[in-house]
Amino acid sequence: LTAKLIERLEKNLLSRKKKLSRQIDVLKKDDPYADSSHVDSKAAVDAGVRDEINHETIVAEMKDIKERLEKINKALKRIEKGTYGHCRRCGRQISVKRLILVPAAAYCVRCEEKLKG
Repeated sequence: LTAKLIERLEKNLLSRKKKLSRQIDVLKKDDPYADSSHVDSKAAVDAGVRDEINHETIVAEMKDIKERLEKINKALKRIEKGTYGHCRRCGRQISVKRLILVPAAAYCVRCEEKLKG
């Protein structure tokens, strides 16, 4: 990998990280349970059920985003260490095409397929 390509991929990762962080902020604001005045009452059962479904959906989305953020942070650390672009399992170079499509990739396609079984 050239220094220029790594720099481009690093910018891409930082951009994705910023976007995902903004998505988390939006989801936190949209979470009906984030409001401290949220009170359950028997008169508002339908609203409560709706709120709970919305809350569970938001929690699931946030979990997914946090996992993607973690992968991005690990990729950024590999860039720092100089190990970015090398498969963490076999040590071979990850293809440039794969890194462009999945800049946080930690494994080459072959090892990724083996890990997923």
